[in-house]
This record gives sequence, C-alpha cells and structure tokens, in this order.
Amino acid sequence: MSRECKCSFVIPFKIAVDNRSRLSYFKQCIESVLNQTDDSWTAVLVDDASDNQELDDFIKEVTDSRPGKIICHKNNVNVGAGVSRNIGVDTAAEAFGADVIMFLDSDDLSHPKRTEKVARAFATKDADVIYSPFIPIDEKGLEIPEDKFPVNIRKIMNNNRHPSIGKEVWKSIVSKEMYINLTSATNVRTRLAKRIPFPNLRSSEDSITWMLYSACGGIFDFIGDIPSKYRIPQNVKNNSLSTEFGKENFYSDFAEAHVKAYSECLRYAKERKAISAEEIKPLTELVFENLAEELRTGGMHEMADRFLKQKYVFEEEMI
Repeated sequence: MSRECKCSFVIPFKIAVDNRSRLSYFKQCIESVLNQTDDSWTAVLVDDASDNQELDDFIKEVTDSRPGKIICHKNNVNVGAGVSRNIGVDTAAEAFGADVIMFLDSDDLSHPKRTEKVARAFATKDADVIYSPFIPIDEKGLEIPEDKFPVNIRKIMNNNRHPSIGKEVWKSIVSKEMYINLTSATNVRTRLAKRIPFPNLRSSEDSITWMLYSACGGIFDFIGDIPSKYRIPQNVKNNSLSTEFGKENFYSDFAEAHVKAYSECLRYAKERKAISAEEIKPLTELVFENLAEELRTGGMHEMADRFLKQKYVFEEEMI
C-alpha cells in the first residue's frame, strides 16, 4: 500500500568570499532542486560558517522566492560536511516533518525526477536507503571521459553496474567494494539518518555512514534512471593528497576510520544476531586484505603491511 512520503534535500556548504567558481556551482545545485518535476520537496541549506555577502544575498533571494519550502541554517563555526548534514537532518525533521532525506552536496546536481521517483519508491518499497548512479562532470558541466576518473570514482561506477541491494550490504562494502555510492545520489529514511548520524570526520564520513546504515538493519535499494551529476573540477588538486605528508595523513585517517567503522558494524550486527562468531574471522581477514589493497593502490605499501598485522589483534578482541 502506498503512502505519502515527504522528501527534503539537505545541502551543506561553505563558500569563501573569493571563490567565484564554488558560488557558481552552488547556484547550479540550487537550480537543480528548483527544477524538480515533483514540487513537493523541501530543502534545508546548512551554511558551514561562510563569510560571503554575495552568497547571503543569493540565499535570501532563493528562500524568499519559495516561502515555506527552503530554510537556511547558519553554523557559528565551521564543523565540516558530516556534522552539517546531521544538523540538516534534524532541521528537516523538525521544520518539515520530513520522512526521507535526499543528500546533495553543494557543487553537484540532482536529476529533475529525483524527488518524484524517490518519493514513489519509499512510499511503495520496504527500503531504508535508496541510491542511484551518477555522471561525473567538470567545472563547465561537461561529462568527464572515463580515463580521467579518480580510482575511487571508477570503483563506485563499476559497483553501480551491479548494485548492492537488500539486507546486510555492509558485509560486502567493508570486505570488497569499500565504496558503493556517492552522497549526492543517496536518499535515506529520516528515522535511520537520525539514528546513525555522520561521524565527525573530514573524509570518508559518507562511506562509513552507509556501512552503519546497513549494519544496524537498513535495507538498501537502487533506482537506476535518475543519475545525479557529480562535479570533479579538472583544474583543482585534492589538497589532502597534494603533498606526501598530506597523502600519508589522509590514508592513515582513512584506514583507522574504516577499522573503527567495521568494529561498530560488528557491534550492531551482533546486537541483531545477524552475524555468528564463526563468520567474524573470515570476514575480518577479507576486510583487512581489502583495506590493505586500497592503501597499496594509493602507494601506501608500508602502511598496508602495518594494518594487515593489526587484524590478528582485532580478531582476538572481537570474537
């Protein structure tokens, strides 16, 4: 039996006063929301302590043009995208009574039929998380050739050809896929988003959250015909990977966060009796081997060896 689903976009952003490109991307992002074929959407914008008068003027113009549909919350201090999304989820629930959260990053674009198809799917399916594919675009909005995709993006796109759906998706994420979807192509029931907030991390906070959504019992589904557009500017380097020091810190934080997330997944699964003691050891071996392979792909060979050694200690603690 179908039921009405109230869907709300949650869009965190921080745009510096001199970053004209980011402001332009943000305006295009908002336009993709305004152009939804189903006008039942609402939106929560979360300004992560920007200091930009032109941005403020644009937000006022947009919120005034759609009264009762768009709210903007401004953080007093910069807290990062994950925590800002949590603020957006709480605001969407309180202000709009949102049943479903549609995450959207401020430089990406939603498919025009996203609200229409997501609302219908959640109203008729027993799903907690519904994700979709995406199209990588450059700063001009042009599609990027596949040979220019970053490794992790190529991996997600390959996984989207055979999407992971159903229960216990977390097991394949942590042991094999690592990445299955992008934030801007992910939709989740509000009750689950409130139960599992994004961790306070500056990277990998999204992929970790998807694991935890599943580990606590969330059912995943996939809609293949509403691809979001994911912005990958071709003239900007990833600052966290632009130096050897930054690269090592990035991968170290990434690996530690994923090990911690796996531990949390096991805790949730044990509470639900969704995993047996006999399953933990072979799964843990796959998890650490998968993590080591990810580190080696990034050139972190010594770090990969260190984390592989940790699996024996981890197994003893968790079994």
